[in-house]
This record gives sequence, structure tokens and C-alpha cells, in this order.
Amino acid sequence: MGLLTKLVCLRANRIYKVSAGLIGELTSLEEIWIEAENDDRIQFMKALGKLSKLRVLWIRLSTYEPDERPNRDLLDCLHNLHSIQTVDIYASSGKKSVMWEEGHASPQCLRHLCLQTLKFCRFPMWLNSSFLPNLCYLELQVMALKEQDIETLGRLPELNYLKLDSNYTATISMGGTSGDVYFQKLRIFKAPRSLVWFDLHNIICNEKAIMPSLESLKFTVHVRFLKDTNLLCFENQLGFRNLGRTSLQRVEADIYCAGAHTKEVEEAEAALAQAAAVHPNHPTLKIVRISEDRLLSPYKEPDRNITYKTAFKNVKARVVKDDVGYFDFHWLLHNPNIRKFEVYIDCEDATLEEVEEAEAAAWCAANDHPNRPALEIIRRDEDKMMLFDIHQEVYLFSAKSDNKAIR
Repeated sequence: MGLLTKLVCLRANRIYKVSAGLIGELTSLEEIWIEAENDDRIQFMKALGKLSKLRVLWIRLSTYEPDERPNRDLLDCLHNLHSIQTVDIYASSGKKSVMWEEGHASPQCLRHLCLQTLKFCRFPMWLNSSFLPNLCYLELQVMALKEQDIETLGRLPELNYLKLDSNYTATISMGGTSGDVYFQKLRIFKAPRSLVWFDLHNIICNEKAIMPSLESLKFTVHVRFLKDTNLLCFENQLGFRNLGRTSLQRVEADIYCAGAHTKEVEEAEAALAQAAAVHPNHPTLKIVRISEDRLLSPYKEPDRNITYKTAFKNVKARVVKDDVGYFDFHWLLHNPNIRKFEVYIDCEDATLEEVEEAEAAAWCAANDHPNRPALEIIRRDEDKMMLFDIHQEVYLFSAKSDNKAIR
């Protein structure tokens, strides 16, 4: 053990397991690559928090849990690692979103942060130039993106690689003055499932106002979505002439064809080809069609439900708690046009606490959506709700009132 306490690098896997107790004793560690099993996750996080000299952390949480606590504990322990520079976390959060916002600070020496497998319901508040002035590499999955979030990322002074996974097509109106430069050192920008378009009309800018050093750009074009929302015509929406005007070399665009007509897809492709042709640096353009087998026939009308403005959800509270263990409505964020969200909660055999938990999750999703849609929650079969007393005896909740709506 005396020699092990001087160990500076440890790389282990499922075959060569290391206990959480031993990890806590290796206080000289500067680099660790390890997998944590489900049964000792909590102790593992506590042990990692003791490694104050750690500079490189690569960790995989190998077993899925419906509870987000292990993922939060892992994130929480990072603020104790004052020397940490590289963090790669591979931890399945399943369908449940992770929140890591309040009361957390990030080590200012952090340069590489990969959280791609964690799904954040909103942009983390600590991810800014004040907390992370040296961050160069970032992989992040956020369900809801707002304009100020993109501006915040754009002000990270050292950021040169950004992979932003969002499932959310957004138009960003950049504001500022003639001296503002966003994403000044960014060389590679990947938005694998979304399109972020920068409207520079609100900024007094020069040629270097945004991503002046960009070399590689990757994004997805949801043809049906762009057509139905009428954000802008393809010629304007798919342009990138203001990005990397003297540096851009490669542009990759995935064309999502589902629900669109062939003519509309070809129109998008033509707009992209034109954008590459008129770009000052003439980057190479690679276009890949996705879900081409789901193109519409020329005589079939598109499904307008893709961009519906009112969402409905029926929830059996008891079934969801038994089968999944939690409530999460953040799928709502996938549609930026939502204006109203109606949730119908079946209270039969559920406790009051479970029903209120479902309601709180619905409020959370509505509040996280950039549109702040009107929320209507309607309880059904409230007279069949279950309540538990302190002795765990089951009573039937005899509510005589009609189904009530909570607005």
C-alpha cells in the first residue's frame, strides 16, 4: 500500500477492478481511467473527490439507473478537483435529463470537458467564461437552447472544439457592438442533430464577428421542419458565408428527409451548394441524405403534426412510477413551436405524492421551454387515488369533487 500511494496513473477496466476504498487512498493520482459498477457508485464518487492532484479523469458508469443521483454525484465531486484539466464522462442518463446548475463551481484549469452521454434539460449556469476561462474542448448535450446560451458559449475565450447536441433547430440573433467577436478561436463546430443559424442583423460587425477561425462545420437540416415553420427561405436559412470567411475548409450537412417531398430536399441541397460556392474560402461540401426512404410521394401532403403548437399527453401515474420510476416531459423541447401543453393525469391507484410529482415534472418542462407554453393539467379518476398513512395502511382517497384542472 505504501508504494501504491505514490501511484500517479491508473488505467483499469471491467476485468481489472479497483475498489472505491482503494481509490480513496491513492492520493498521488494525476490520471485515472476507470469503470464504476452500479453497486458502488456513490462510494466511488466520494473517493474521486479526495484525489486533489487529479489532472485527467476518464470514467464510465457501466450500468443504467433510473435515478439521476449517481450522475449528479459524479458532477458534484468535480468541484473538489482543483487541478483537473481533462474530464471524459460516459454515463447513461437514459431518457431522464440531468440538472447541474445551482451551487456548483467548475475548476478554472479545466481544458477538456466531454459530457456527451449526459442529457442536460437546460444549459448549465456554470458553463461560462468566468468559471471556465481555459476550456478548449467541449462536448455537451442540452435539450433546450436559448439565444443567451449560444452567446455564453461564444464568449469562452479558448474554445476551439465544440460538439453541441440539442435536437433543437434555433435561429440566434447575435447582439453586441463592433468590437464583439464570438467563438474567436473555434476551429471545429458540430451540431449533429440540429441547425443553429446566426442572424447578424442585430450586430454591428466586421468580417470577424463570429467564428473567424472556423475550419470544419457539421449540422443537420430538418427539411420538413424548416418548411413548416417558415423561419426563412432556404437561401437565407442555410447560408454560412459569415463563418470562417478565410479559414472554413469543410462543411458536412445531413439532410433529414422524413416527411418532405423530393423537390423540397433538392431545394435545400441547392441552397447549401450555393452557400458553399459564394463563401469567400470555397469550402468543400458533403451532403448526406438521412431517412430517404421516408420521403413523401409527390401526391401526398406532409404531416403537419411535426410542428404542432399544442401538445397533449396522457399519463397513468401509477404505471409510470412502476415501470419507469420517474416523470420527465422534456421531449416537449424538441418542438420550438409549442404554445400550449395539456397533460391529463390518470390518478387511479396512485398516491397524492406521485400525482404531484407528475405535475411538478410537467411544470419543469414547460418552464424550461424557451416559449414558456401555457400549461393545463387535468386530473382524472381523482376519487380512485390512494393515500398511505404513517403505518403504510392503504386508504381510498374519497374525493367527491369533479375532475379539476390545474392551470
